[in-house]
Amino acid sequence: MTIGWPWLMTGLVGADWQLMASLSPFTAGNTTIKTARLMLKDSTGVLNQTIPTDGSTTSVYRQTGHQSQTFDVAPSSLQLPATPLATPGEYQSIITWTLAIVPAA
Repeated sequence: MTIGWPWLMTGLVGADWQLMASLSPFTAGNTTIKTARLMLKDSTGVLNQTIPTDGSTTSVYRQTGHQSQTFDVAPSSLQLPATPLATPGEYQSIITWTLAIVPAA
């Protein structure tokens, strides 16, 4: 799988597969923000998933058959609600993409 800007995701050709993602909380020093969400959307409307920043794994897409898939996820956005305990600083998070081969349903 490749990911490039503006977030162009391409799945592999092969067996049935599933793309999953998890997003860690945003941290800056001792401050952690767990209320942010990545609204993952593609330009065709096939993807429309919310990925929370709590480290849980979210199924993004499942492909059956021996096909690849390309998504232009430029319409995606990050929602970061007001957080009264946040302090000024540079916050970071890690998104983990998992591409798994899954058996046919």
